[in-house]
Amino acid sequence: MLSEPTVFVIGAGAHVPYGFPTGVGLKEDILSISVDELPWERRNPAYRQVVQHQLDRFKQDFANSGEPSIDAFLENRKDYLEIGKFCIAAKIISYEASNRIEDYVKTKGRGQDWLGWFISQFLRTTKLEDFGKNPISFITFNYDRFLEDTLFRSLRAKHAAGESEVAAVLKQIPIVHVHGQIGRLRWQEEKTASYYLPMGSDVDERSVVGAAKCIQIVNESSEQSEQLATANQLLADAKCILFLGFGYLRENLRKLKFPFGDKSKWIDGTAYDATPAQRLNWRNQLFQRGESADAFPGNSTWDCLKFLQNCSRLLSQNKLLSDD
Repeated sequence: MLSEPTVFVIGAGAHVPYGFPTGVGLKEDILSISVDELPWERRNPAYRQVVQHQLDRFKQDFANSGEPSIDAFLENRKDYLEIGKFCIAAKIISYEASNRIEDYVKTKGRGQDWLGWFISQFLRTTKLEDFGKNPISFITFNYDRFLEDTLFRSLRAKHAAGESEVAAVLKQIPIVHVHGQIGRLRWQEEKTASYYLPMGSDVDERSVVGAAKCIQIVNESSEQSEQLATANQLLADAKCILFLGFGYLRENLRKLKFPFGDKSKWIDGTAYDATPAQRLNWRNQLFQRGESADAFPGNSTWDCLKFLQNCSRLLSQNKLLSDD
């Protein structure tokens, strides 16, 4: 169980072991999307042609923009917000299919289930009510609900608890979606998202339109959004900040008010398959120049699971992780 306020900043790479794409992977999938995956009046061929024309222009500009992610592109192209959100929603809904996730974990994701290990080791508690006492929070740049759904299902299975009991406990664990989520789950409060969308929903006109309304593109004019304000406060109050599967894009770090000048915080993160130059660049973005951060970020051969396993020993030594 964690003993000090700890924030996990979750990027797209953290969900790759479960069949979700990286930011670049989502971009590639969106560039190959067809008009039939988007909501349009199927009884009106003329409108379909309008959507097709708009989609072609959107994909061409997105491909030529050089932006590594869809949200970075849409921050500067408000004229594409509607169709861009439709594309995001359609793809994320398809990724959330439970059978797809299970099949992926059993094959390509085998041996990389960091979340299962994390729940059993970092957040280990005997009683359900004690789980909510973990001083932990999550800031995620992902649109999917895989994190909270996994926490929910894990607690129900371990404690044979009812839906309302587990929901009450998870309400104590802040999970902030910087860009919004594609809908709320059945056990979540209505303020979480305006549209109710179960995990594993079909990709159809209703689900895509509803999910798109819950997506938020953070740009200069909306940097004081409730989500960002909450995220920034959690980071300010944290003793430990750990990045998992994060790409360290300058724009995203700026939204989180990095670099920090507070040297008392423990900051570390994954750097899977990163070059020495990339690691140095990320280090300079996260820390004030002149600070001692030679060990950051983590070993470039460590995936999220390996990073957490090594990190747990260091946290225990520094009394940030207890055996209680």
